[in-house]
Amino acid sequence: MARPSDIEDPVFRAALEEAERLIDEGDYTKASRRCAETYLLLLDRRPDLIPPPGVGFGFGFGFGGPGGGSGGSSGGAAGLAAGFGPGRAMRRGFWPNFGGIKVLFDEDRKPSLSYEKDRFSLTEALTYFEFMVEQVVNAQREPP
Repeated sequence: MARPSDIEDPVFRAALEEAERLIDEGDYTKASRRCAETYLLLLDRRPDLIPPPGVGFGFGFGFGGPGGGSGGSSGGAAGLAAGFGPGRAMRRGFWPNFGGIKVLFDEDRKPSLSYEKDRFSLTEALTYFEFMVEQVVNAQREPP
């Protein structure tokens, strides 16, 4: 598993070290929000990681409405049908969508965050943190 120390970019490393510190201190809500904000920064710097219209977020490929929200998970075959090769699908790893924080897209595909609740658990914070560390490490390995 990747760690913040594996991240070369000082901005991303500092953001995820801060999220890790917040988790260690028991502030799971701030840690979750910091990870979500870092995801928007990653999408801003790497727009090639923004999913195409109609492809939702989650663990797999959910197909949702215009906002890019998730529908049911359709698995790898749907990802290939959407134009992703197996390696590209793994690299893209969409934001974990289990209800607490949603990533929404406007008509110009600009992402924003929607917080669906006020408090987050350790499990949620760790899920967001581990996801983000992996995404940043994968993004630095593969050019746009």
